[in-house]
Amino acid sequence: TLAEVTANCCWSPFVARYSIQPDGENQNAFDCVSFISEEDCNALGALWSDDSQMAGQCQHSADATTDDNSAATDDNVPATTTNWGSGAGWCYSSLDREIGSATGDDCWALCEATYGASLVAVDWNGASECYCQSACECLMDVGDSDGYLMTVDSITALPDECPASYNDEDDGSSWCGDRRDCNAPAAYSSLTVNDDNEPLYVQSTGFPAALRAGAETGVDLTRSMLGTASDTRIYLLEPNGADDVYSALIDDYCQFVGYDWSECGDSERSAAQSGGGQYYLSGKESCVCGEYTYAGAPMFMMPSTSDDATMVAERAIHEYTHVVQKASGGPMADWLMEGGAVFNECWLGPELTGSYYSSFSQCFQYGGGGGGILNNVRQLYLDDPTVPWFTLWANDRCCGDDCPSTHGEGQGMQDRYIYYDLGAFAVAMAITRADAKFGRGGAATIHDFWTSAERGFWRRTDIPYGPIDHVNGWPSDVPEGSGWRGALAAFLGDATTADFYASVEATIVSDGVVATTAELLAAISGTLSDAAVAAAAQTQTDFTTCEWSTAARTACNEGLGCGVAATAPPTPTPAASDAATAPALAL
Repeated sequence: TLAEVTANCCWSPFVARYSIQPDGENQNAFDCVSFISEEDCNALGALWSDDSQMAGQCQHSADATTDDNSAATDDNVPATTTNWGSGAGWCYSSLDREIGSATGDDCWALCEATYGASLVAVDWNGASECYCQSACECLMDVGDSDGYLMTVDSITALPDECPASYNDEDDGSSWCGDRRDCNAPAAYSSLTVNDDNEPLYVQSTGFPAALRAGAETGVDLTRSMLGTASDTRIYLLEPNGADDVYSALIDDYCQFVGYDWSECGDSERSAAQSGGGQYYLSGKESCVCGEYTYAGAPMFMMPSTSDDATMVAERAIHEYTHVVQKASGGPMADWLMEGGAVFNECWLGPELTGSYYSSFSQCFQYGGGGGGILNNVRQLYLDDPTVPWFTLWANDRCCGDDCPSTHGEGQGMQDRYIYYDLGAFAVAMAITRADAKFGRGGAATIHDFWTSAERGFWRRTDIPYGPIDHVNGWPSDVPEGSGWRGALAAFLGDATTADFYASVEATIVSDGVVATTAELLAAISGTLSDAAVAAAAQTQTDFTTCEWSTAARTACNEGLGCGVAATAPPTPTPAASDAATAPALAL
């Protein structure tokens, strides 16, 4: 194999290539070549520009040629790459993944097998340490003759050297004090949302191309409306695979979140091998500016064998909505998180080819993944019309035995009904109420809710609320006028959120009678008609305005306006590890 050739016949920094003979290329033999200067070549005792040394003499097994890229050119450099040689530096990117031992085209192939079209550059050194890069923002270590660089050929000129402030160290430590193990409230986020970010896809080796296309379709549709969050990796795991098909993906995930113990990724691998059917957002947290901060968004997509591309696209809409939501900071009411993602399934899902629902109203009646959003809202209140479910339950979600003082654990399908279905209905009610107050129309108010820093909710710069108890606190502890409560009241045009909660309860139950599905739909369809919602889905967000683009919401720049760059964090507190994962968000 090609690996045998490189290992047994080609010493570093040489790599194997098809042998060039007087009558052309011989694909049954290999030569050892290296992209180094004549001076370096002579220093190694090799021959400069001479095909005679070892030409065709390296023994290998018969299937060696099957390891190569069939689209390779005659000199074995993939047609999509440019080799910049030594001394050019390496491309700075958030990926910066050391993937294994390889050089040159082998390094590229090793990275491409895991990152596919997300790969932008690779670099390696004389020790054959191969690194993958997802961007080429600027150049690090320019002039280092032991470093080698290869990029996609669309990069025709290398960028400038990185500023001195750039480095490849972690931004913070992982520990900011005691916190609850499950659903601990966290106020801050270092993610940014703007037009320059790109998600990075990482897939298991046999992940179906059609399902990846479905994931990209759902993510890109959501990005076109909400924007693109930084520091996001989308992990695609095929169902029922052998251990080795997930190895590179798990390695990437563990490096991304900073886990270095042997069990890292075991639960994700096990879930995929058990048939998949799971989709969720997890997280990476660091201690930045002395506060717990959401610092990375690992999004997992594990389709089952029965999930088609449309299903994967719809789940991608839901989960990528969570990615963008996490950039706003918190703590955040749970109904806004899950309800907002389900709302977007019904807003954007009908735009998908082969969608299960032709309109927003049809999705609200029959969709949402649980038998119909409006039907489930009714079922929740029919269980006990005297309980103000939205007011008492919707802000805080239990996790295990950890529950707020207002309620205990949900029974049966109650959690599904409260946070997903009632949450989606409440989001629709909020958009309807804001439009009634300000009169901008349904399509414009949907966009305001998600993208406007002046008129909306999610882009409000006052959402982070820092004085929260990480052990005993809940989103409902955020006071009126601050954090998510202040942003929601401002979006609604209300002094506090209390009137909105009362209006949701009164819409669902009047004089002890639960509204019908038709009555619930009528309460939102004046603003959110199918035509208005479809129009909103056809109106791409203007990504050029400062109002739209958001800065990191860390403790160093809390409350600052849009477009403000994050302040460099202070020297981190020493800790045993560099980063820690946050509990996964509920599906």
